[in-house]
Parts: sequence; structure tokens; C-alpha cells
Amino acid sequence: MKTITKKISGFPEFPREGIVFLDIETTGFSPEHNPVYLIGACHSQDNCMHFLQWFAESPAEEAGILAAAAEYLLPFEEVVTFNGNTFDLPYLQKRADFHQMENVFVFPKRLDLLQSVRPLKQLLGLPDCRQKTVEAFLGLGREDTASGGDLISVYHQYALQPSGEAEKLLLLHNEEDVLALPRLLSILAYETLSAGRFRVKDIVHTETASGEKPPVFSVTLRLEPAVPVPLFLEQDGIRLTLRDEFARLSAPLFHGELRLFFPDYRNYFYLPVEDMAVHKSVACFVEKEFRERASRDTAYQRKEGDFLPLPSGMEVPHPFRESRMSRPFLLLTELPGTTDFWASYLTAFFRQAVQNP
Repeated sequence: MKTITKKISGFPEFPREGIVFLDIETTGFSPEHNPVYLIGACHSQDNCMHFLQWFAESPAEEAGILAAAAEYLLPFEEVVTFNGNTFDLPYLQKRADFHQMENVFVFPKRLDLLQSVRPLKQLLGLPDCRQKTVEAFLGLGREDTASGGDLISVYHQYALQPSGEAEKLLLLHNEEDVLALPRLLSILAYETLSAGRFRVKDIVHTETASGEKPPVFSVTLRLEPAVPVPLFLEQDGIRLTLRDEFARLSAPLFHGELRLFFPDYRNYFYLPVEDMAVHKSVACFVEKEFRERASRDTAYQRKEGDFLPLPSGMEVPHPFRESRMSRPFLLLTELPGTTDFWASYLTAFFRQAVQNP
């Protein structure tokens, strides 16, 4: 059994202490039959990344690396992996059970970055959700070109006939997998944006002269944290630009007349002359020849003003439309302007962008 330790500086941002990043390499994909041969982990301490590997030079040394890794991992409150909830952590525990080591790979908190990346796949234009694909999106370089599956045969050959070249290949793949994990945390910025973790910095309503392009409404958001890669999205005229710690959301306003439709249309009468609906409690004062029972399409009131287009699927208390089934708008004078409102707006916008890439 070999233990490799390194101290690495130069990370763009060190994660908080108390988090450990973990990745394993196995001799197959069945924890009932295939041992773990390599465990890699790192953590941040005193502005330095501490990296460790436990390497079983033969399958017979598996129990030794499991015990050494378990002792190291014991103090950490949170573990970060890529596909660890499905693969690494259950695999480790099953191999520990095989060696009668009970409950040694239990963590109060788990963050599986694969589960965070999957909902962002289409939004970010990723061809798949593999770790190397996410690394490429973030611009992270790699010396290693092999996959974990590729290295199974390399390890079996190494166990029979050790060589420095094979050992380097096996250790390098795991090392780059582990040390990429802290950098992959930045991908969560896109996830937290839709969760409302930002501040509204500026709201601008740009007026334009008659005959020119429609007026534009824009809001600037300060992101927490900043996005690692700039992103531009557009859906139905609504545009979102993400860059560093700022997001700019802009949309052309509709200036003119729209209609507010009443869902409880049976309680309304339509007045054809006025082209509007009134509640039955008021309609009783209108002569019968000037009123008619309202339908879903005629139970409305008209309003003139500036209207903000809403993303598909976003619900607001009083949406305005050109017709009952057309696109919803929000009257600008009723715009909440709160962080909760813009979080809902962005969530609906992202959902629409994912459904219609």
C-alpha cells in the first residue's frame, strides 16, 4: 500500500475548511466483486490544498486503503463528489462492509456535483454531463486522457507486473479528478441564480420617441457568487446576459392596450358597446339589451399602458393579454421589483430556455 501526499497552492479560490473532495477508482463496477484500488481526496487548510491518495498495489491491500481513508475522512462534515451519491460513497461502504468495517463512510452533508449539473445541461449547452465535459466548459485543462474504465485493465496488469509508467497513469487520472472538484463548485453559480441568490442593483425603463423601436425595460442584478463563464440567452425577445458578478435582463415593452381576463367569467356580463365586462352585481343596473352573459373570451377589462412580457409558465395575480390564450404581460405600474419577483421571473425564463434551446 502506498500513501501519496501533496500540498498544492495556486487555486483561484480556496473552499471553506470542513469540506473534503473525494474520488475513487475500482477494478470494475460491482461492489460485491470488484475491489477499490485507489482513493483520492483533498481539503483546504491555511490557504493550501492538501491532497492525499491511498493506492493498493494489489487487490489484497484494499482493506488497508479503506481503513486509512476512513480515518482521514472522519473529521469532515461535508463531502463533495461527482456522481458520488450513486457510485463512490455506496461503493466504499459496501467494500467496507465486505471487510466488516461498519459505518465508516458516513457524512452529515453530501454534495454530488453531477446532480447539480444535470438540470443545467441544456441551459449551458453541454453535450453530456460527464466530469470532463464540465471541466472543458469551465476551461480547465487536463493532462490525463483516460477514463476510469480504460484504467481497469491497466491496474490488473500493474498488479501482476508493477511499473512506474502504469502507476503514474493510474495516479494521474485520480489526482486530476479530485483536484478538479473544488474548481467545479463554480458551476453552482448558475443554479443559485434561479434560486434568487442575487441583489437587484438597477432597474431602467428606457423611453423611445414615437415611430422608433419599442421602449426597453432592463434590470441589472448583482450575482452571489459570480458566474465562471459568460452566458447569453434569448427567448421571445427577453434577453439575459451573464458575465462575472452581474446579470442584465432586458425585454421590449408592449405599449398600448391589453386585456385583463377574469377566470370566474360566469359572474360577469359583457357590454358590447363599451367592449368590457362588469360584475353581475353592477350589470343588474344595465338594461338587458345592452348586456350579455360573458364568455371566457369576453370576460375582460381593457387597460392602456406599458407592459412587461412574462416568460412562459410564470404566474402573476393580474396578467394582461391581447387574447385569452396569448402571451401574458404585467402592467409596469404593478411591477413588484422585489428579489422574489425576479427570482420567479428568472426561474420561468430558465425553464423556457431549457425546453426550447
